[in-house]
Amino acid sequence: MEKVDQCIREADAIWPLAPESNGVLESISRRVLLHNKVLLGCRPAAIHLTGSKFRTSRALRAAGIAAVPTYHAHSPLPSDTHAWVVKPDDGAGCSDTRIFSPLEAARKWIAVQKSGGYVLQPYISGRPCSLSVLCGNGDLVLLGCNDQRVAVSDNQFHDMGSTVNGIEDDSGELERLTRRVISALPDMWGYVGIDFIRTDQGPVVLEVNPRMTLSHAGLHASIGANPVEMLLAMLRDGHWGVSKHQMSRRQVSVDVNAYQYHAQAASTVEG
Repeated sequence: MEKVDQCIREADAIWPLAPESNGVLESISRRVLLHNKVLLGCRPAAIHLTGSKFRTSRALRAAGIAAVPTYHAHSPLPSDTHAWVVKPDDGAGCSDTRIFSPLEAARKWIAVQKSGGYVLQPYISGRPCSLSVLCGNGDLVLLGCNDQRVAVSDNQFHDMGSTVNGIEDDSGELERLTRRVISALPDMWGYVGIDFIRTDQGPVVLEVNPRMTLSHAGLHASIGANPVEMLLAMLRDGHWGVSKHQMSRRQVSVDVNAYQYHAQAASTVEG
């Protein structure tokens, strides 16, 4: 962390760009505050909470928010689920996230992994989506309602990108969900991503990312405003500088080309 400390000392304010995995983002954020610098991001307590899929699910469900149930591998599990998603409890994005059917296949895979810390979630059928949010000083603004592109190959999920503001929120349902999620998770500040599944019964929250997400790359072009400038305006003036009525909602595609998959294998599920 010596180089990190050096960078922190040379800056007035720091926006950490790091994964939650292995406590990296939380550790850097704590060091920023230790050096008495301005942290442009969620507070360490919020990162600690949302850095765990298990803790996040429990907090949201305790607040009455529809969230995907999350279990430790050794926990008793419901028997009426046809497929299970296995992922690291502190993973970021689709990293090492797999789908299995039946449950025994998931548990066998977990048992032979060298690293522990995996959790299981029932597979929820629906449309993968995300929300891009700025929050701070008791206020928030929903910047993007995004359509996510996720492929499955050889039992593993792969993030292929998103269409920023690819879905509409005419009824205000997603903004209401955003406010409930942020209210249920103390110390959220700055840019936050909320992943959810849009089902026939309504949105079900999958996870909350206390950091910049992939969709941020298309936000400026989509809304006609710079999210970083908006965040700095809140820090400096106590407001976003741009109202939601001044923002456009143009669809902007953000593509991930790092992984090329074969279409014929995109729906493979290991038995």
